[in-house]
Amino acid sequence: MTHENILVGVGLRRADPGTRIDMKTLPTPALFGVATAALLRASEKTLGFALPVLLQKVYTEVGNGGFGPGGGLLGLEGGYADSDGRTLLERFQWLRSEGWKEGLLPLFDWGDGAWSCVDAFKSDGTIVTVDESGYTETRFDLVSWFSGWIEGVDLHSEIFETEDAVIINPFTRKPMVVKRRVKAKGKMP
Repeated sequence: MTHENILVGVGLRRADPGTRIDMKTLPTPALFGVATAALLRASEKTLGFALPVLLQKVYTEVGNGGFGPGGGLLGLEGGYADSDGRTLLERFQWLRSEGWKEGLLPLFDWGDGAWSCVDAFKSDGTIVTVDESGYTETRFDLVSWFSGWIEGVDLHSEIFETEDAVIINPFTRKPMVVKRRVKAKGKMP
């Protein structure tokens, strides 16, 4: 899929509140306008490296986050923030202070400390899962990641092994079966 096709497809899913994000347990994020070229340059200067070209185009041609797999793409300044109120740069800087790998940008939050990230130092923009077991390279790059999301692929199932677990429903107090993450799929870098 070309970048242009991806931008159109992402824009269509973004426009529909029912498909804007994959995590239906979260409220649908508001729509954020596109990031300006000046904001993009300032963000890259703060990071100390350039964002992958497709990601630059998503921010400057589609919107400043709040759409996509998981809880939605983190925005740049003034865009979509995570549950802690942090935008991409704020989350990245906080994670770096905690020993996070340089060049690994946390883009999509899956909850419980699991993130889908892009390795900005890899030319294809490899998608890396980060969770309690560490860093796991997936089979996705930015192009295949956004293409899969546009096509309705269950990316959570593609990047995590899951198993059935029985829990007690807190509302009904009856047992129910849920899927829980076991581990990330892929290879350790």
